[in-house]
Amino acid sequence: MTPDEITKLKKFLRGKFELPELDVRKRMQRKGLAEVFIGEEQVGQIEKDEEDGELSYSFSMDIDNPPADVTKMAPRLREIFGLETIQVKGRARKTDSAEVFIADEFIGLVYRDTEDGEVRCNFTMSILDFDLE
Repeated sequence: MTPDEITKLKKFLRGKFELPELDVRKRMQRKGLAEVFIGEEQVGQIEKDEEDGELSYSFSMDIDNPPADVTKMAPRLREIFGLETIQVKGRARKTDSAEVFIADEFIGLVYRDTEDGEVRCNFTMSILDFDLE
């Protein structure tokens, strides 16, 4: 990722989560990957996707100690981002994922996965190139 992309992603995420201490840093080992930090703690990563001539980014974040019900993730996400307007709403006919909103704006999905008896949760947010303008 270019320094300009990193700057735009940082500005976008800081504004979206109202979190000035959020930082996006280029990951040296991989060309299309950046790391997301809140303070000095790495909370997730952003992967660049250039497919079929379209540019987008995927912000993903693993969530430790998830509740049994994925729709109960709002308090954990509020704690991570320090933003009280985060809401999590169930999806019709889906029990392994839920929609994440800031106020009334859809921003992403949270997924629950059980692998080898271990429960994991992941928050994923798509960022389109025009979102960064």
